[in-house]
Amino acid sequence: MKQNHTLSILVGNQPGAATKISGMFYRRGYNIETMTVYKTHILGLTKMIISGQASDRDAEHLRRQIENMVEVSEARLLDRSLTLSREMCLVQMEFDSDIEREAITRAASPYPFKIRAINGGSIILEVVAAPDIVDDFVSTMARYNMADISRTGMTVIGPNLPTVHDEF
Repeated sequence: MKQNHTLSILVGNQPGAATKISGMFYRRGYNIETMTVYKTHILGLTKMIISGQASDRDAEHLRRQIENMVEVSEARLLDRSLTLSREMCLVQMEFDSDIEREAITRAASPYPFKIRAINGGSIILEVVAAPDIVDDFVSTMARYNMADISRTGMTVIGPNLPTVHDEF
């Protein structure tokens, strides 16, 4: 049975490394749902966080194959219950009146949002939260006139984190 999996990969910071790893997913028929790539605090290493759907067996098989690549230092499947994940989302909403703008901000009020800009007939809202909360926020905002959206993709830290008590 397919389910969500998150893979954390430490790879040498060199041209083409991300392409080779994403190519591994492509060749095996797996769709990458989110991919975040950034330099780490360790000189010469980049961290990739990739999420997607696969069976447990297939995810582990893919992890082993990626870990055997020359450029890869480490590849780990992360246990979501032991990690902290966040995503940032910016949405630009258009409105025709103050009443409509107020309806948009009221609809956003259950979420940890910030107003980043208001310009004439548009407002830009920012949400930083767990990916499922961001998905829900986007679904809620889609009921209004969404002009643009930008999402960072999931970033994760862990495992071995203390228990986090936080609704977002």
